[in-house]
Amino acid sequence: EVQDQMHYSELLKRQQAVQAYAEAKLNEGRQNLQVEIASANKTLAEEKRSREKAARDYEATMNEQEINAVLGSAFAKEDPALAVHSTQPWRVRTDHWKGMNGADKQQIRDFQQQQRVEREETLQRSQQTEQVHAQNMEYARRYVTHAAHQFETMKQHQRVDNSAFLKTQMQEKSDRDKYFKEVVNTNNP
Repeated sequence: EVQDQMHYSELLKRQQAVQAYAEAKLNEGRQNLQVEIASANKTLAEEKRSREKAARDYEATMNEQEINAVLGSAFAKEDPALAVHSTQPWRVRTDHWKGMNGADKQQIRDFQQQQRVEREETLQRSQQTEQVHAQNMEYARRYVTHAAHQFETMKQHQRVDNSAFLKTQMQEKSDRDKYFKEVVNTNNP
């Protein structure tokens, strides 16, 4: 049995040694994998930076070419020579027309100023007309009010006159009735 224990202890030692060896190899493999991943990441980052730099350089080159093309283009610089008709120089080519000259602009400004002055004059005339109309309406209102007042006064005077006339007629009738009663309806000769 002692011998079995020795074999068993030796077996355990060998198993522990194999286990330690396997763990060392695993750690070494992990380290190698991490080194490879770091190297691959570094390579990928460098490739990305070089692609981005190449894209920036390409875009800068294209922008520079576009700027040079625009600066060299007569159409983009709005060269007035392009707007002139080839056979009739007094006409403007609408497909190449890029704006008016100073005299044309001033003519438009003058016309607009004339329109503003005419509009102001029209407004003033309109206001004067409205004022005259309002004044006439006020005169008419006053006249109608005065006429209505006179009419009411006349009606009141007529009522007073009619009342006095009716009173006189009533008095005359009363006197006549009294006369007929006293004189005519009696048998006294």
